[in-house]
Amino acid sequence: MLHYWPKSAKSRLDVTTILTTNIMNSTEAIRANNEARLKELGIGVNPALPYIESADDVSPRSARDVAQMLVSLSYTIRMGHGYSISDAKEHLIKLGVIDVLGSTTLDILNSGSLNEQQKIDLIWQAEAAQALAWALNLAELDNTRSCDNDLAARLPFGDGEREFIQGAQLRSIAEIQEQVDLVYLMHWFAVNCRFTGSDCALNESVIRERRRALDWIYGIDEDWDEIPMDT
Repeated sequence: MLHYWPKSAKSRLDVTTILTTNIMNSTEAIRANNEARLKELGIGVNPALPYIESADDVSPRSARDVAQMLVSLSYTIRMGHGYSISDAKEHLIKLGVIDVLGSTTLDILNSGSLNEQQKIDLIWQAEAAQALAWALNLAELDNTRSCDNDLAARLPFGDGEREFIQGAQLRSIAEIQEQVDLVYLMHWFAVNCRFTGSDCALNESVIRERRRALDWIYGIDEDWDEIPMDT
């Protein structure tokens, strides 16, 4: 006995197939372009690395979310340099942005104290701030070097923070997806250099913080301090 797809069901199947194919082609194209880009820079690639999640499989952050995180980091990074923890907490609560911070940072704000490693960790988040600033069209992003020398001067701090958050505009999800994949490949290379004892053109700490920010923007994980860093 012959079976025929009802027209409506067949149409749905065709649409699903087309969408899935387009997503794969897009993901594959991004990977191919990024691998070629890295090879030109003399950075090794691992062809066995899985593709990152497609934009349809994640929940990217809004421009407001990213702006709130950048404002929050402008305080927590300064905490690493000696800024008052209690003053930072009070201001972030008043501004209504404290909840965007990760669990580890919230613990620091609630305890009111920092150990030396925590200070270092907060200071390193300036590299994550560079990626957030890039996503908001405030800076360029070159993952082969450290953050801009004048980045602190461009971070929203003090007057104008609310206006900054309200007026924030985010780069396209396609640009962000491309950078997420690129920094993933770079992270593998940096980690591999460390494991093999090879000279490395990348600073693993810089790459780790850039990846934290980009993955968070892309919607890989809810908690800033719990973004998976596997390679």
